[in-house]
Amino acid sequence: MNEYQSQKVIVKCNICKKQGIITILNGLDGSRVVDWSKSEHPPIISARFRLDSKWGFECICGNSNILADEEKGIITGKKPSRKDINEVVDKLKNNLKNKSKESFTIKEV
Repeated sequence: MNEYQSQKVIVKCNICKKQGIITILNGLDGSRVVDWSKSEHPPIISARFRLDSKWGFECICGNSNILADEEKGIITGKKPSRKDINEVVDKLKNNLKNKSKESFTIKEV
């Protein structure tokens, strides 16, 4: 059984300006999940820890950064293969200096 450390963050959509409080569980094994039962999440409807080591969110207004730019077209609804993950990692390495505008603001509570 995995042990988790709980962390609450305020996630604000930079498009509609609405925000919600999300409870993130950081596992001692490196896993990260959202505990939706302990979150006050409107307007956030989805979240995932991306391969670029950042959280991605989706808002009810349609704003989404669930996928990093480097994941788009590679990561789909199915389990990614090792080749898929390596392709994303290579793209991330090549784009280290690429700073895109953030779609969401995250602050610790």
